[in-house]
Amino acid sequence: MATIYDIIVANVALLDAIGVVYVIIQFIFGIPEIFGKRIHFTRPFIRPNYVRWNATDVAIVGLCAALTTSLAVILGQFPLMPGLPAGHWGWVAYRSFEPLFAIAFGVPALIAFAIANTLIDLFTGSLAMWTITGVAYALWFPMLLFRWAGNDAKKFLRTKKTLAAYGAWLVLYNITKLFGPAAFASIFKLVAPEVAWIFFGFAFGILGNPLAIVPNVIGFFIITPILFSVLPPVLERYGLLSKQRHVPREGTTETSNA
Repeated sequence: MATIYDIIVANVALLDAIGVVYVIIQFIFGIPEIFGKRIHFTRPFIRPNYVRWNATDVAIVGLCAALTTSLAVILGQFPLMPGLPAGHWGWVAYRSFEPLFAIAFGVPALIAFAIANTLIDLFTGSLAMWTITGVAYALWFPMLLFRWAGNDAKKFLRTKKTLAAYGAWLVLYNITKLFGPAAFASIFKLVAPEVAWIFFGFAFGILGNPLAIVPNVIGFFIITPILFSVLPPVLERYGLLSKQRHVPREGTTETSNA
């Protein structure tokens, strides 16, 4: 009977192609968001996302990127438990902030995470071609979450719709997160191709390593709900939520489209 290793070795070229295509799709859907457009599957296919960049949006990007980077790098020095591959409190911090910033701030969170991903790789000595995939994921996964779950941070995880959207997002996140890094590590020979797919599959818990998902469990299922129970009312008080800011202009016939 063929093992997982045998299957990966026999299909490295196909896996690499899937990883590259996935990264391209992420850029195709993510980049227009930065320029005020959103791609849809129904007519009109390109619509406004109502983000009109100003000093507040720029400040949100800077603060979110700085907070995510600093905590990820500093807490990355502290492992969750002995023997947990690549498992540290820096990952927990990142996983905790990702849903909060996505739902609360919307599009500015995409740029913030793109910057943070690059800086984290830089400061941890892991800056390489796979950093491109971190930027792609930063434009993709937060965008999917606020499009699926809406941008009402006060209702997130409190309604059936947002719970279902969060669950679907987590499934996609955990199954496909390894595609880009593994493909780029393989293609650019950062490590041997079969080793790239085995390593990232093992690190992300896809290939039978349940301990690797501990940071996700702590971040997504414990700290994230706590953050959403505390911070949205504070952010709303200062008019910082995407729901308050990224809306059609008054006096127009535009309608919101998450």
